[in-house]
Amino acid sequence: MIKDSSIKSVTTRFSLKDYLEIQREAEKRGSNLAEVIRNSWETYQTNEQIKQQLANIELRQRKVMFEMICAVVGISSKERDEVVEQLKLKGVTW
Repeated sequence: MIKDSSIKSVTTRFSLKDYLEIQREAEKRGSNLAEVIRNSWETYQTNEQIKQQLANIELRQRKVMFEMICAVVGISSKERDEVVEQLKLKGVTW
């Protein structure tokens, strides 16, 4: 048998309660424990990507809103820069 070096095995421990829940989920899907756990990892990775995308959207939206407010209020570029510095000092991500 040829070993595939791109595939690694992982051993982990679950509480009996969690193990039984994973087993029930596998049976419900007509699958096995390993496939349920692999699917969970893939779902986790997808969720992390979505979180990052949402954070990027929020940042862009914050910048657009700030620029719109500056335009409506009519502050100068210098005043705008001062406000940006104040926001940074207060921990606002920019």
